[in-house]
Amino acid sequence: IQANEPGIVLRLRTILWLIWAQRGNLAEGRALLQRALAHPGPIDEGQRANALFDLGNLAFELHDFAVARAAFTECYEVWERTADRDGIANALNGLGLLDRETGAYPSASARFQGAREIWASLHNAAFEALALFSLGTVEIAAGNTHTAHACFSEVLALRRSLNDIDGSAYATLYLGHVASLDADLDQANALLGESLAMFTRLGDRSGEAFALYVMAYCDWLAEDEHKALKRFHEALSLWHALASADGIVVNVEGIAAVAATRGDATLAARLLAATEAYRARIGIVPRWIERRLIETAWAALTNRLDATDVDEARRTGAALSLDEAALAALRLLTRSADDVPVSLLEKLSARERDVFVLLAEYRTDREI
Repeated sequence: IQANEPGIVLRLRTILWLIWAQRGNLAEGRALLQRALAHPGPIDEGQRANALFDLGNLAFELHDFAVARAAFTECYEVWERTADRDGIANALNGLGLLDRETGAYPSASARFQGAREIWASLHNAAFEALALFSLGTVEIAAGNTHTAHACFSEVLALRRSLNDIDGSAYATLYLGHVASLDADLDQANALLGESLAMFTRLGDRSGEAFALYVMAYCDWLAEDEHKALKRFHEALSLWHALASADGIVVNVEGIAAVAATRGDATLAARLLAATEAYRARIGIVPRWIERRLIETAWAALTNRLDATDVDEARRTGAALSLDEAALAALRLLTRSADDVPVSLLEKLSARERDVFVLLAEYRTDREI
């Protein structure tokens, strides 16, 4: 950019995209592409369309939906004008992701199906698997587990035939996700553990974080609050480091759901209010798994807090930024003896005080 060569930046983006996506440098990638695209120098139309598509993906991951939709729409128009069928399918997939996040499930499914048909006609198995994967995520969002399982099973077979290890890991993860929605926790944990091991070997931190989130959800369903809270916390730490708004939102809600039944009712209400306000600001709706966590948490809170306390917690929480909510949730597992009332500590032996602090950190009996 400094050397007045924006075209080189746009060519490099094909190499840098995976680094930005998997290592968490999403904001850096978006900023560099925006600077290159805004450069007044001549840029090849095909390169521009490809860069716009990557910009749309990065902006989507950062929940900058206005930038994402503008980028996907512009590259779609270029590819339609140039009769680039592969490009059209890519743009349809990107626009479908935006529809899914905003709850427009029929539109999302139609776009993904359109992309799948194009890629199938082009005999592009890898991208046909991508569109099929996207279709499965819509079914998960809507809670249609039977259809979702069929989609991800087919994706896994395609990914394995292509020797695509990372793609296979994501398909395995989502099959575990489907099993968790059906409350088949043994099957879910087996599949999730398999995917987590693959992501760890590959160094895909986003995959690791998502696997941990769904594993935490399984722990929550099993009413193992210690383990659920620790895994939500671990996943949130990863997502926070990766600057993933979506990951932060869902794990803050997960921590709030556990806190709602463990005596941290006011904090739980504030966290839920913060994510609710964030969702409202950018226009995303909770998916099926998230709705279940949120609704269960609010039901527990109404039994623990009176209406006045709930209203106050909502006002306080709605004023929090997403980053502030994440830090408040992360602090839930970093307590010390300073948080324990002196009057109670005076009644405990030294060992009992140690155990109390470990319990306050949500350690398991085995760990203690």
